[in-house]
Amino acid sequence: MNRKLGKRKRRMTGEKHNPTANSDRRADDEKKGADAPPVGGSGRDQNPKPAAVSQEPGRAQAANEPLSVKVFALIAAIGGFAAAIFSGLQWHVASDTEVVSNRAIVISNSVNFITYGASLDDPKHRSWLISPIMENVGNTPTVNLQYMTGLALGGNNPNAETLGKMISWRHPSVTRWIRALIGPKASITGARIMAGAEVLQNSTTIPQIAVGVGLVRYWDTFQAPHLLEFCNFIRPFPADFSNYPVGQPIQAHGDACRSADGETLHNCQDDECGGDWKQRATENIP
Repeated sequence: MNRKLGKRKRRMTGEKHNPTANSDRRADDEKKGADAPPVGGSGRDQNPKPAAVSQEPGRAQAANEPLSVKVFALIAAIGGFAAAIFSGLQWHVASDTEVVSNRAIVISNSVNFITYGASLDDPKHRSWLISPIMENVGNTPTVNLQYMTGLALGGNNPNAETLGKMISWRHPSVTRWIRALIGPKASITGARIMAGAEVLQNSTTIPQIAVGVGLVRYWDTFQAPHLLEFCNFIRPFPADFSNYPVGQPIQAHGDACRSADGETLHNCQDDECGGDWKQRATENIP
């Protein structure tokens, strides 16, 4: 069909058909087209193909890193992890230190002796009040403190059976608990007994003057329960009980009660008092 169109065109223009000239013209046109620059005046390709980009640049870069860089990076990571653990431990220790340094801590290791002169029943003889001392050596007051105490004069170092008669250590009666509050760096006294000056003066020849026992439970300001058992016996000490100044207390420090085998009896705090100490500290609170 193209050949027919060509013949018709030549008839209209009067041009003679010359196959050789047409072939030469087509060759010249193709040559000019190959030599001619693209539109835009530049010989460069206007739409260059993008260079091949790696799909995993991090892996390629890591593969080119020297071994020393990898080692130092590993050491830095381990150091950062260790620093985080150490900081956590420091915070935990600081928190525990704050609680221990600020909570109430009740102890008892002494007995109080005080005289107010002669009694009304016996004006010629001076009488003494004797009672165990409970101290709060902490920096905050106790919360809901309850205690029961006992006291005995004279005799030898009591055994476990005797102490069990003074206080029911494992199953105390609810009605025996006495409520109290001990402020920071303060103290209270427990059960009291009265003795004459002559009795105390003669007791200086026996192994002990008095035995103070007690069971204390309380909470601190951080809402943690606590339990205390104490048993102390007071050895004789030199004092003129008949002429001692009125109203001036004597705080006699005691020794821990011990069994015949030398084992300490009823001197403990919290978990030292047995696995059920927390139950004993919180059960049957009146």
